Amino acid sequence: MTVQLVTDSSAGLPDWCVTPATAISVLPLHVLRGDEDYREGLDAVPDSVVGDPAAHTATASPEEVRKVLVEALDRSDGAGVVAVTLSRRLSGTWDVVRTVADSLGPLVRVHDSESIASGLGFSVRAAAATAVDGADLGTVYRKAAEVSAESYCLCMVERLEWLRRGGRLSTAAAVLGAVLATKPILHLVDGVLTLRERVRTRSKALAALIDAAAGAEDSGEAAIAVHHVDAPDIADLIVDGLRQATPAAVIHPPAALGFTLGVHLGPGALGVVVNTHPDAIALPVQRDSFPV
Repeated sequence: MTVQLVTDSSAGLPDWCVTPATAISVLPLHVLRGDEDYREGLDAVPDSVVGDPAAHTATASPEEVRKVLVEALDRSDGAGVVAVTLSRRLSGTWDVVRTVADSLGPLVRVHDSESIASGLGFSVRAAAATAVDGADLGTVYRKAAEVSAESYCLCMVERLEWLRRGGRLSTAAAVLGAVLATKPILHLVDGVLTLRERVRTRSKALAALIDAAAGAEDSGEAAIAVHHVDAPDIADLIVDGLRQATPAAVIHPPAALGFTLGVHLGPGALGVVVNTHPDAIALPVQRDSFPV
């Protein structure tokens, strides 16, 4: 009997983190364009959807959510399921999962991470590790909430128009960023993307991301993930800068953001996630360091 974790595909978890041994299942979100409907993580999504004004995203259907939750509940053998989603203020995923979970009874609990990407992924992985160690449903749920609370997410986008068009940023903020800054820096505040500062050049934007990440923790100990949308070389530069600025931090290999986030952030977007919870810091950073 092991509590199971369910999350959505925006977490961007690598395959080696999603196995029966880790007690994690992933609910695919959808990328839509015209009559095309792609399930992130299951279908081959064309790269051209990123930057295409016709592309948009959708949460999983109630039927898809029910299937994943019921299968996880069965695997738990009565221990229960904790579903952890991306911020409900950025997506309708939490609402759909919550509605389905309510129909399945008290053994399915749902947590809004108020985060995205590794901000969500750190929470899911840490809670799953607790579950595999034998923790009960309430303990696993609390662990997910504790780790979520210690995530700090920043990103730089080439154009705020992508976010404004998708309803993830107010028109006023988008206009302000477009007029006053070449490279807007955003951060998540209570699950909402907010304009943090305005810089004129890419080099200043990279420095701002690194400085903000370094300033997000006091002791120097943190788990840090770097994300990008079709900008791996720039992500590598950020990792190099973070290694100098935060030598005590555990820095995960840079990873491309999934298509559901890429559609909204646009080509060239960069992100940094910092988590200071000890259980996030202790997570393996790559497959060969993963205990099996």
